[in-house]
Amino acid sequence: MHLSTRNALFLLLFLLFFPWGCRTAETTISGTPVMAKTFTQGYDEVWEALEEVLVEELMLPIKIKDREKGLIETEWISVIRIRGTLRWYLKIHIDKGENQTVVRIYDRVEEPINAKDNVGTLKTKKGEIKTGWQTSQEKIPETDTILNRLSSRLGE
Repeated sequence: MHLSTRNALFLLLFLLFFPWGCRTAETTISGTPVMAKTFTQGYDEVWEALEEVLVEELMLPIKIKDREKGLIETEWISVIRIRGTLRWYLKIHIDKGENQTVVRIYDRVEEPINAKDNVGTLKTKKGEIKTGWQTSQEKIPETDTILNRLSSRLGE
């Protein structure tokens, strides 16, 4: 009887946690988009035009391209400038709507942390891992360029 109680407990726990293990990963994009625009064209037409702008015109390296979820993410792009190094990547979310398609662009822009601040342990006092980079308030021109070229391609 003791063994069947253990099996029943295992079965109960399995049934409780099994649904979470089988879920598909949901696309969550936090923060406020840097830019957003609504187009009157259909989802497929906007997706294809956006791919052409990103890959063929701007030659951005794509890390994730998931048409079903409406997500395109670029690789990190590093820029060496007179003011110092900068790195950034973009997440672009495309939403289907009734008679419209919304394109939202999110960015992550980082600059190196001062070398003096990064010496010592690999973690901060809060337990976060030091990467040598910190969030920058600098804006990148590519976000404007993407939506302008996309609008031009779609005739808006």
